[in-house]
Amino acid sequence: MAIFINITANFNTQSIEVTESPISLGRSSSSDIKLEDNMVSGQHVRFFLHDGKIYAEDLDTTNGSFINGKAFNKTIFTLKDEIKIGEILITLDKSKMTVKEIFSHKGATSPAETETAGDSKNALPDKNQTEKIDDDQSLSGIIRNAKVQQGKEKPSENIAKKTILPKFISEDEENEKKENLADKLKNLFKKK
Repeated sequence: MAIFINITANFNTQSIEVTESPISLGRSSSSDIKLEDNMVSGQHVRFFLHDGKIYAEDLDTTNGSFINGKAFNKTIFTLKDEIKIGEILITLDKSKMTVKEIFSHKGATSPAETETAGDSKNALPDKNQTEKIDDDQSLSGIIRNAKVQQGKEKPSENIAKKTILPKFISEDEENEKKENLADKLKNLFKKK
């Protein structure tokens, strides 16, 4: 089993295979994949497969690694996630996945699946660790996340402060906002 990640920099995308053997990305020539970005450390981030899931691990970098805008040390990487290091964007390559792989990487990363700085209670597996992650924990996090997004549950206090859900507006609402803004500008110039 192999999963591919897309690495996008300067409007160019490269697809890289990730297996159980860790693959490192960074500015240094000793990295498996060399990146050209001044915000990227010599050895910046490592990707590997464990129990059919892909993991990303920040390698104690100066500028950090971010999944969906949140800094992480180690995290499970899913199709809904975007990892950013410097100006480089990393996503999973769905086009090279089997149906089974798509299903197993479908969920959104929940807080239980991300280890942030100073957080060892939810430690995720190292590249050499064989301890298994409880699939029910992952699934419950995904289900809870979906319920929060549907408005069926309220987010917990710490998640509510960090999660920003996008508000999509209709074309009519957008046009109405533009008209209101235009009217305000007209009135502003009329007064002068």
